[in-house]
Amino acid sequence: MPSSDVPRRLPGDVPRSRTYRRFWDGPQQVGGGVERVLKHLNAPKADVVESVFSDWESLVGKVIAEHTTPTRIENGVLFLEVANPAWASEMEWMSEEMLRQITTMANTVEITEIRVQVAKG
Repeated sequence: MPSSDVPRRLPGDVPRSRTYRRFWDGPQQVGGGVERVLKHLNAPKADVVESVFSDWESLVGKVIAEHTTPTRIENGVLFLEVANPAWASEMEWMSEEMLRQITTMANTVEITEIRVQVAKG
């Protein structure tokens, strides 16, 4: 092959290894990455997280939604924040019923427990 047909390398060019080319399969959908991150964080699947946080009022009703806020889901535990101890007691008393409702309406068994915390400040 004549030297004029060989592509010239510029001073900053670094040749890519075969490993790199095999690793890169082109653009990927974001959904798969989100699922891997959630799994790494011990969180449920993205659709469950979205259902709980986006549709909270439809899952638990308007009155409860006005006084509670889901804050996180970790290792199957849904953490709720409430404004005062009275609501904390009420939510702890209702937690089994709420759990059944969430399991049914969000169509998931990934949430196995509800813990209630009083908001600070």
